[in-house]
Amino acid sequence: MRPFRSSAAILMCFFTAVFPRSTPATPELAMNATVSAVQLVTNSYNLTSPPLIPSFETRLTFDRTPSLILYEVFSNAVEGTAHFAFLPWDSPAQIHTTITGVGYTERIDIRPWPQGATGLQVKHCVQALHDTGFALARKPITRPGYVPKVYAGLFLHNRQIGNMKWLSGPPRKVSDGGGSRSNSNLIHNSTVALLRSDAGNQTGLQVAGETTGTLQDPTDPRLAIKYTVFNQPIPLPDTWTAILNALATAAPHDVYETGAAVDAAGFSGETILHVHETGTPPLLNWGTLINAMRLIWKTIANNHWHKAWDFDLLYDGATVGEGYIWNPRTTRASRKSLQ
Repeated sequence: MRPFRSSAAILMCFFTAVFPRSTPATPELAMNATVSAVQLVTNSYNLTSPPLIPSFETRLTFDRTPSLILYEVFSNAVEGTAHFAFLPWDSPAQIHTTITGVGYTERIDIRPWPQGATGLQVKHCVQALHDTGFALARKPITRPGYVPKVYAGLFLHNRQIGNMKWLSGPPRKVSDGGGSRSNSNLIHNSTVALLRSDAGNQTGLQVAGETTGTLQDPTDPRLAIKYTVFNQPIPLPDTWTAILNALATAAPHDVYETGAAVDAAGFSGETILHVHETGTPPLLNWGTLINAMRLIWKTIANNHWHKAWDFDLLYDGATVGEGYIWNPRTTRASRKSLQ
């Protein structure tokens, strides 16, 4: 079984952008933070997490005023992490990458520093997205539906190797004066279209406080997810960071490698996203797990279903994996979490 490369279109364009040497703190920016590792409450779970990169730091500055649309920011972070998770872990990230959605106001920009340098790698981008998401989730939401802009310096051995910005506005297209353009990635995630219609082909039935149904990957009918969503809420930032954690955990693995499994916690250490493979021989590979997480997130964003989940992952009609999203503090145990 080959993993699905993406359930969102990856569009390539070429443009040159002018960026400052660094992102200085200004009077309207506040709440600087350095993230080198995320400590999680393990409780009784053997939690999985992305490997720590020695001497790597994400140095963060948050705007004082929440001005970014929350669901766009969260969706961009999921899409960006999934995009990098499909690339070789130790490969260089030498080109400017912008992650946004068609029709989105918000975007994420990641670039090496200095421009064209080879120090920034895929693993640093994954770690930076993961750590920034966890740091943002820890901040209280003071304006419902919005989060602050984020500026990040990416440092290895105390030397800056890249910049990352979570901000508003379309990608800039600036000529270098000679008519040429430098290579850049524009990752158009499909979350907007899915939010305004369906996360793939979705069917469902609501009964007795539960919603059951099936999700179909919009790019390949061979991947399907049968789900039960319970009417038991889980805080949205906790659900979001559990999915980010699962994607970052998958990223170091070859996408064709089977044996995919995660026990990923959200930022509070309470919400658990569990996935394991089923069947003999094992058929659940890491690429399929990545795409399943993206599809589940889009369904959560589409329906505001940050609740307890049970799900089965099907490939060609056969169950290759199963899992759940569960928070023991706010939800009763799901059926699969009791197995």
